[in-house]
Amino acid sequence: MPYESIARERQLLGIDPQFWYAHITIASCLTAMGRYADAVRELRVVPEEYRDYVSAFLGNALALAGHREEATALLRKVVSTGPDDGDRWVHGAYIQVGLGDKLAALTSLENSLVHHETDANYIGVDPILDPLRNEPRFQALLKKLGL
Repeated sequence: MPYESIARERQLLGIDPQFWYAHITIASCLTAMGRYADAVRELRVVPEEYRDYVSAFLGNALALAGHREEATALLRKVVSTGPDDGDRWVHGAYIQVGLGDKLAALTSLENSLVHHETDANYIGVDPILDPLRNEPRFQALLKKLGL
């Protein structure tokens, strides 16, 4: 299944090389397959003007690939944006999960609900957050979201 998804996303990139979200999907598939270095390479080719959109996914892949310092630097950048700047808490949690910091990731996700972040609606199905699924705090978050 991941190979089929990767092939479809590559077709999309053949049509529109600027379609940055295809790189996220490919990298997510590669990460799920344990191919962390390949996921990092995939996200590094995203055009510069779209790099902010993929930084949380890149930070997660970097952490899983063992590049903790670079992942931590991206985490600082992601969470240092202003309180109304997108989904900083959810995206910070992505990197914290990659770094293996479940407690910080859960706190970030709790903050995402307080700040009504859009991406909080997807925590029930986002595979990046799979390491948190059995945590009671994560289950409580799902309940708060009605998921």
